[in-house]
Formats: sequence, structure tokens, C-alpha cells
Amino acid sequence: MNYQTFITIVEKGRRISLSDAVKIIEELYQEANGDDDAIDEYDKIYTLIEMLLQHPLFNGEASDYHNAAVVCARQEDYEIACDFLEIGLKKNPYNIDLLADYLNYGMNCDKIEQCEECYKKLLLRKAEWNWRAYSFTIDYLLKVTDLKLENNDEVIYSLIVEYIDKFPENEDAYVQQADFLKRRPTWAEEKLKTNDTFESILNYVTSNESPVQRTPKCDLKLADYYYEQGKNIDRAIELLERCKGDSIHTHKSVNRNYVYLLLALCKLTQYYNNYQNKEMDEKNEIAQEIYDNYHVAYAGGTDIGVHNCRGIIEAFIRETQIPYPYDDGIENDL
Repeated sequence: MNYQTFITIVEKGRRISLSDAVKIIEELYQEANGDDDAIDEYDKIYTLIEMLLQHPLFNGEASDYHNAAVVCARQEDYEIACDFLEIGLKKNPYNIDLLADYLNYGMNCDKIEQCEECYKKLLLRKAEWNWRAYSFTIDYLLKVTDLKLENNDEVIYSLIVEYIDKFPENEDAYVQQADFLKRRPTWAEEKLKTNDTFESILNYVTSNESPVQRTPKCDLKLADYYYEQGKNIDRAIELLERCKGDSIHTHKSVNRNYVYLLLALCKLTQYYNNYQNKEMDEKNEIAQEIYDNYHVAYAGGTDIGVHNCRGIIEAFIRETQIPYPYDDGIENDL
């Protein structure tokens, strides 16, 4: 079904499928994202959304409202996402996914009171929580902590521990644990009496002892940490190479362009640490690895990180006299 057919059905007052509408909205968003002048696409999107929100005759399961909210939230249309969730919650007031979604998106558009009500309802169904309920509730409580200056540390960490115990193969649970320990190191040391740290948690998850099979977020997060600290660069490179494979998935888990950019920077650091006195063949080999990874990052989109790295690459070319082999706007000024 296309956009015009769907609009015609709605205008005639016939019962419609929310799942069909979500597919059309998603397709229109994709078209708009690929067009610098997407006024027509956005007009269609918001016309369709407005008709849906005002139309009392559409069929939809709880999962359809969840999907509608996700599609809108991916475009940062958080208020519209919450509008769909509110309709879904009228029909399914204690649905775990819809309540958790509301916590996630509602805090991004200042629906603080509504989020508090959703949180209370979620607590009433705690035994039924899935990964989404744990993850989004933890994020919600962290935001409330910052907003109201409340101390929710014990509640938050107990939820993280429950999350890991209930879903030990879920990478996101460990990401939240590591981030919390990085955020609250003094509290963790005093209250938990543990040697667990941001670094140790991520090292565990990315090891062979971990129950998590794919760990792209942890790979990248730990590699980024090592690069920023200027230590364990060889380990950072190992993690980034692993991340390339771990992140091959239909659902985007990490920014793969950044993975390649960071790998180019780590290889550059490795060159200055270990290769300046090597034979020319070895210098050429690592230079090619640097250039290959930068090229992939460049091809994926010239964001600010890629732009900033360009000057570093050009300085490396002038210093080493090793030319850049791709047509990426790099000045091969030898």
C-alpha cells in the first residue's frame, strides 16, 4: 500500500491498519533522509501522522504502537512517539514495552510527570520485566537523579545487578554497569566494597569468560577509553578489529564509521610508538593500514571527526613521504 492509497482509505472513514501506516512512515523518513530538500516527504509524514492520531478507527496491537514510537523516535520526533504510546497505553495500560518506551522517549521531551506515572506502573509489574524495562528504567532514574539531584544510586545499581542476573547474555546490561561505575567510582568503592571498575567490567565482557557472544558496544567503548588514556593501544586495535565483526548486524549497534576512524588513529599512535625506526617496508605496511581505515571512515560520511583527522593524515604524509592512495580530498603534498 502506498501513501496516497492509505490517505484515501482514511478520508473515507474506513478502518485502517497501524502496522501499514508505520511502514509508510518509515519509508517516507528514509526518502527524506536521503534528500537535502525533503519538504514534500516531511509534509506527507506529518499529514499521515496527524490523520492517524485523530483517526479513531485504526487497528493496532501493542507491538504496533511500540513500532510507531520507535520509528518516530529514531528521527528525534519524541513528542509524536509519546503521542502514539499514549494511545497504545489507553488500550494496554500495563504493557511493559509501552511503559518502558515512554520512560525512554518522554524524558527527551519534558514529559516528566507522565514518566513518573509510567515508572510507578512498571514497578507494579516488576516480575514481568524484560531487557527493555530494565535498560530504560535505569536510564530514566539516572536522568531523574541529574534533574532533581536525588540520590538513586542504590536503587539503580540493584536494578543493574538484577538485569545482569536475569539477562546475562545481554551486552547492554554490562555497558550500563560499566558506565555507572565510571560515573560513581567513589560511591561504588565505599558502598559495594568491590574492585570492579569501568575498565575491569568491559575487559570481562570482551573476554572468552563472558557469556555474551557479540560485544560491539563494549569493544568500542573500551578501545575508545584506551585511546583517550593513551595506553594499551595494541589492545585497543585488537578490540576495534573484533568490533568490525561483532557489529555486522541488521540493527545498528555502533557507529561503524567511528570504528574505522578510531582504528586509523590507533594505528597512527602505534606507528609513532613502535615504527619510526623500522624498515621502510614495515612503515609502508602500517601506513597502508592507516590509510585503508581512514578511507572507509571517509566514505561513510565526512563528519567532524573525519574532517579533524584529515589534517593529521596530511601531516603524516609530509613526514613519512608515504603517499595516500585514495581520492578522498587528501593533499598528497610530498
